[in-house]
Amino acid sequence: MRLDLIVGRRLAFLFLLLCAACQPLPQPFQPEQKWVDGNPLLELDDTAGVFVGAIENASPAVSGALGSALVAALLDLDIPASVETANSRSYLLYGTAYPSETPDGVRLEWQVIGEDDVIVGSFEQQVAAAQWQSPSSAMVERLANDAAPRIEALVRDESDAPPPLPPVVVEPVAGAPGDGNEALTAAMRRALRRAEVDVVETLAEGALVVLGSIYRAPEGEGMERVEVTWSVIRPDGSEIGRIDQSNVVASGSLDGRWGHIATVIADGGAEGIIALLQSSRSPESP
Repeated sequence: MRLDLIVGRRLAFLFLLLCAACQPLPQPFQPEQKWVDGNPLLELDDTAGVFVGAIENASPAVSGALGSALVAALLDLDIPASVETANSRSYLLYGTAYPSETPDGVRLEWQVIGEDDVIVGSFEQQVAAAQWQSPSSAMVERLANDAAPRIEALVRDESDAPPPLPPVVVEPVAGAPGDGNEALTAAMRRALRRAEVDVVETLAEGALVVLGSIYRAPEGEGMERVEVTWSVIRPDGSEIGRIDQSNVVASGSLDGRWGHIATVIADGGAEGIIALLQSSRSPESP
């Protein structure tokens, strides 16, 4: 059974051209907020997260600042974390500060402890003693950003990770006025690469094809409807699904450079394409 995904998006092309610099972004384009309300460990029932404990041999100010920075860095990696509470599957991050073997240095030893008090893994960081006693926000952020990926590697269950998305070939867009064909093609390739999709130049084994086309039609006096269609195609030519975007704009307003409009359209279309790529790797997908 063929899967069709029709994602209708009303992209205000002309309005964005004239007003993007002076208006806030519409809500659909706002970055998603993480853990706005409440505690992330409690909101994700039975989801493995990290409880960041106080750092032994550190002042309350240093321990608190670094703990909060670690929580923020872990949340940025989509790992639930807290310095306040834990759930039944939480890992414990336990830190201890020791004098370093080098003069005027401090060695931070971190342990990630799982169920039954089993040490899942450990790692160390080095910091100058003077910086440790009077930490700057830059130093705290540096330590947290360095530690978070190491913690992620220890707590992330790779067996639960979804299989990678198939690579894609983004063929040149057809039918756009002005420089739209080139601009939309390049923008879609960038959008998919930002989403960690492997965009390849030639059709390889397991790769899918993304086709883009533009259709224009008169829509009242001095206006026209612009429709953008993205299709995801298998190597045998069968279609997995389609994403449609449309808007009514002033006639001829897109006859020149598309600029940022191409990026806005591609970013919206890429969301639907990624959903189609995810469905294509399902065992139930035809």
